[in-house]
Amino acid sequence: MIDFVEELNRIDFDFGEEPVQVICIKKFETFDIDNISVHIPEGQSAKVPYWIAEILLERDLVEFDSDEEINYRTMAQYAHEEGREKKLARLPSSLFIKRTRAEIKRLSSENNKMAIRKLTSIEGSFNKIMRNRMKKILQEAIVNANENKQNPNLLEEEVWLLNHLRFLLKNWQSQLGLPPFE
Repeated sequence: MIDFVEELNRIDFDFGEEPVQVICIKKFETFDIDNISVHIPEGQSAKVPYWIAEILLERDLVEFDSDEEINYRTMAQYAHEEGREKKLARLPSSLFIKRTRAEIKRLSSENNKMAIRKLTSIEGSFNKIMRNRMKKILQEAIVNANENKQNPNLLEEEVWLLNHLRFLLKNWQSQLGLPPFE
């Protein structure tokens, strides 16, 4: 069977080219990454591929620049929409999960009451969103096991999950001698 962690890392790499807006929070010299030179003056913002932003984020050199899509208000709205919709609701980008996790990590490092309140709200909303989406993806895998068309609101990680769930369900049915679910 496929190593799930390895496959998820491959997916990260595949769609890590999507550009994101970051703002430099610490002065740094030109940074060379995989033959790409990165230099953002302190206080300035720039668009960089997500994989570069992730490296700079890990080193506390940048943060996402005004990420209106990932804050406690919008996350609550996304959670409400996901709970209300029968099918997968549209999320702002293919990087939604990674960007949300980065914001949770950033807020976790701050030691003030406002950050803790925002963190609690964002984490709660994110968990509701992901729980609802997992239920819908599982239902999609069961009900439409033989369909190849993809819901346009699936995130990259979710496409992978849906395809693997379908594969596992078909194998399970075959091993038990069950007819395909229609």
